[in-house]
Amino acid sequence: CAGRRTDQCDWCAGRRTDQCDWCAGRRTDQCDWCAGKAISGGGSSLLGAVASPSDQPGDSNPTNPAAFLRVGTASAAETQQVAERLAAVVADGDLIVLAGDLGAGKTCFTQGLGRGLQVADRITSPTFTIHSQYRGRLTLNHLDVYRIDQLEDTLDLDLPELLESGVTVIEWGEQIDPVLPDHLVVRIEFGDADDDRTLSFESSDPRWQERLAGMDGFGEGASC
Repeated sequence: CAGRRTDQCDWCAGRRTDQCDWCAGRRTDQCDWCAGKAISGGGSSLLGAVASPSDQPGDSNPTNPAAFLRVGTASAAETQQVAERLAAVVADGDLIVLAGDLGAGKTCFTQGLGRGLQVADRITSPTFTIHSQYRGRLTLNHLDVYRIDQLEDTLDLDLPELLESGVTVIEWGEQIDPVLPDHLVVRIEFGDADDDRTLSFESSDPRWQERLAGMDGFGEGASC
């Protein structure tokens, strides 16, 4: 990382202006942060050292797994329906990272997930509060880390405690990927029409693939 390797690269810091070779998938070098050494005071990263490729069987680039399912929607309501079906297979301790440009529908997706979890309260974007919590069939922890500039700032989120129970959804979570445990990424991309979206489901954890394969309306023949 700029030859210094004493702190995180810009990509790891969420500024996304550059990448160390490891983050870029070339894997010829690794910044100290990627290696899990750069949390204040030394030692491991927030939730343990960042996994090396050898720690991720069958996945040569664990930080950027390929999508195993893609679903197209033509309205906000359809996007929420997909999320509602996802709610049927989530469990305590699950972590879902929502990725996508501004206005893609990350909060919209979370609203559908909340409906599937029988959350009665109105779900809104936690951009300024960072963390909101809702009660339903399972607790829903809803975070937005868009405004977090440094990985050290995630220490204030108490992520290990949040992940002990309930389902945790993190908008813009790719910015703090190095400190996250195994999770599902739902990438929401704009389509041709104003309300068209493509939802890509990505994870290096085969258990997510197995669960989504059994979802009502998903699985064989459901991707587009």
